Amino acid sequence: MPDTDPLAQRRHAVRMLALAVAALMAVTIVLSAAMRLSQAGLGCEPWPACFGQAAAQATSATGLALARLLHRAAASIVLVLVIVLVLATLTLRPRLIDAGRVALTLLLLTLLLALLGATMRGSTAVPVVLGNLLGGFLMLAFAVRLGAPAPAPVRWARVGLALLLLQIVLGGLISATQATLATDDWLQLLHRALALLLLGVLAQVVRTLLHQRQRAQACMLAALLVLQGLIGGLLAPAGWPLAQVLAHNLGAALLLAVLLRLA
Repeated sequence: MPDTDPLAQRRHAVRMLALAVAALMAVTIVLSAAMRLSQAGLGCEPWPACFGQAAAQATSATGLALARLLHRAAASIVLVLVIVLVLATLTLRPRLIDAGRVALTLLLLTLLLALLGATMRGSTAVPVVLGNLLGGFLMLAFAVRLGAPAPAPVRWARVGLALLLLQIVLGGLISATQATLATDDWLQLLHRALALLLLGVLAQVVRTLLHQRQRAQACMLAALLVLQGLIGGLLAPAGWPLAQVLAHNLGAALLLAVLLRLA
């Protein structure tokens, strides 16, 4: 029988809206990375000599224009949904204070990304790339946290969250500085070393979840870890194919969402 409690119905609506924002942000993250990396020449022919050259070598003008259109449409819908979330949590009584704080965080991140996009459109400067990357990842993570809140914080999750954020920054630096081909570059070496440390910490998070009998959460986190490890480990041998890089990028965003929810 459907729940007729107005407050319960509003909480459910807020969760559904937040999950819709998360889904749209996943699309936005993939499109943003695809536009940025293809314009840098990732996946171009002949590889790898063409990497870092003009966008036309990697993607057609029509494909790039379509990606931009879809990106703007998704971002615009996200802005509308986030405003609705803020109104639904903080303007109606009783106010949903905790959910409202997350909704306000989402709104702030949305506005910052919109400002960054309007003032730095097409820029490949490292701060701009990192700002877009972290902003999009955090929006996805906070939307998941609002849409599917965890019952209680999990031990080691905050340590894993901090390490993962550092790992994401390193990945963004590798992308922004076009260090992809330099397998002995210090960024690449640090990224790999931190990945091993992160794996150990997240294994502890999985162990804690299993001890707390949260098997579904443990399996989800373990599956993401295995997929990220496989995709990341095969990037260089496969010649950095664009689709695989995009999958690795999205996987990092999903890991961040899971950890922020558990922290």
